[in-house]
Amino acid sequence: MSEGLYLSYSSAFVIGLLGSTHCLGMCGGISASLSMALPVGKGFRIRQTLMLLGFNAGRIGSYALIAALVALLSTSAAAQWSQLAPVLRTVAGLLLILMGLSMAQWWQGIRYIERVGAPVWSRLSPLTRRLLPIQH
Repeated sequence: MSEGLYLSYSSAFVIGLLGSTHCLGMCGGISASLSMALPVGKGFRIRQTLMLLGFNAGRIGSYALIAALVALLSTSAAAQWSQLAPVLRTVAGLLLILMGLSMAQWWQGIRYIERVGAPVWSRLSPLTRRLLPIQH
């Protein structure tokens, strides 16, 4: 086995291990709240099972689709945008730090950036409501 491939397998394992905490915290919470919102009654377990299977199939399918699109776009854009990659990584890292500071209530400057994206979200938000299983 080549050294590069060996490092790739170990990196993939560590990323998967660390990513599982995200899935436990976010996906677990979402699926638990959705299943608790179902009314108990006749056929509850079947409805609950179908809803959870649909949720997880959609989650895994969307991850696979996004990964395929990112791989397709990144391989074609890698050569063209190689000089821009460090800048984009730095901007993404700074945004994550700023979001963390905002969530910790230490600095709220990220709110200005959120206001810039508010018009986009106001158009996307109604589309996402149709995907939720419970209509209010």
